[in-house]
Amino acid sequence: MRSSNGRAISPRARTFGTAAVTARQQFAWVWTRESLLRLGLAFVLSTALWLYVTSKQDPTQAYDYPYALTIAMQNVPGDLTVTNNLPSIHVRIQVNRNITPVTQTSFHPFVDLTNLRRGAHDVPVNVGADPGIQVIGVTPSRVRIVLDTQKTNPVAVGLHIFSHPPSGYSVGAYRVDPSTVRVSGPAGAVSQVSKAVVFVSLQGARSDVTGYYPVTLENGQNATISSRLLVTQPSEVHVRVPITPPSTGKTVPVIATVRGQPKAGLGITGLTTSPSTVTVFGSPSQQARLSTVLTMPLSISNLGLGTLNKTVKIQLPTGLYANTYFVTIHAQIQSITGSSSVGVPALPLNLPPGLAARVEPADVLVTVLGSSKALNGAAQVTAAIDLLGLGAGTYRLQPRVSLPAGLQLDRVYPSSVTVTLAQK
Repeated sequence: MRSSNGRAISPRARTFGTAAVTARQQFAWVWTRESLLRLGLAFVLSTALWLYVTSKQDPTQAYDYPYALTIAMQNVPGDLTVTNNLPSIHVRIQVNRNITPVTQTSFHPFVDLTNLRRGAHDVPVNVGADPGIQVIGVTPSRVRIVLDTQKTNPVAVGLHIFSHPPSGYSVGAYRVDPSTVRVSGPAGAVSQVSKAVVFVSLQGARSDVTGYYPVTLENGQNATISSRLLVTQPSEVHVRVPITPPSTGKTVPVIATVRGQPKAGLGITGLTTSPSTVTVFGSPSQQARLSTVLTMPLSISNLGLGTLNKTVKIQLPTGLYANTYFVTIHAQIQSITGSSSVGVPALPLNLPPGLAARVEPADVLVTVLGSSKALNGAAQVTAAIDLLGLGAGTYRLQPRVSLPAGLQLDRVYPSSVTVTLAQK
């Protein structure tokens, strides 16, 4: 088409105008809320995919293993032994994510003692690990090892009874098999062992006690030695302790034993025990040799006026038992003008040749009267037991008291003593 002036006129490009409108509509859709959410989700998914691919390319992780590990020793020289305790170690590891869970058995720590000599050494710690585990750090990386010569000593085994059978039952000669054990370990530790002991309780035992008992090592001060470095062979021994049923009891008097003197001007006017007798049990031969039972000594030194009541233990020969082991001593201390009490040994006199004498009690308490000046010589009082013409046997005899001039005998406690004469 042409215009009135003859210029050609092109028609309007309707297609181009429509495309522009469509582009504006598309850009408007991009910035809607829904499109922004979709873009964010795509970013998150792409990031996760990148992390996954990265982990596949490097599937390991490093961290400090939380549990302590024990060190083993390898290639210990045959004539030496380790005398010190090794510390535990900690490791830092790098682990393949695909392996099974890591445990303490996954590691194999050790020290190599090849060609080491006696003395102290600082050695490196080696740690092996299961496949998939790489040890990248060890703390401590070196440890101190002390080596000493190996020694073995025979040690005698003794028996310690810490609880006795019921009253009246007696204990016979025990037997330990074997009677010695072999103690092995570092020379320094073995030299501290002086004896081996088996502890046995006989509480409630009314028949022979037998069985295997563990051996305890002790030093010269009776202190227990417990060391993982010492080996006892055998570690248990067989013990047999005979238990004898009670025999017919024998009743004997109880003699109170006192030591010292009360304050000046005072003396003992009465001395008794409650009970006054006890019944002892044991072998007939031991009972035959026992005529009295003494108490443990009671001190009356510097005591004043009054009555002293004190419970003490009685003294019994080994192998004998009693219906009671404690008695009460009643000591009356009063003011006595011109008197003094002194303990005096009861000495055998005219001892027959070839015989030995045992006196029970060995001392008697002698009370004397006299002037204050004469009482100064009370320390010279003597008591003798005349054995003239006696043969072997047991006798109940009265002491013969000798006094310095100016003193008069008031009383002797006990009034008689038991004398046993036997061949030397």
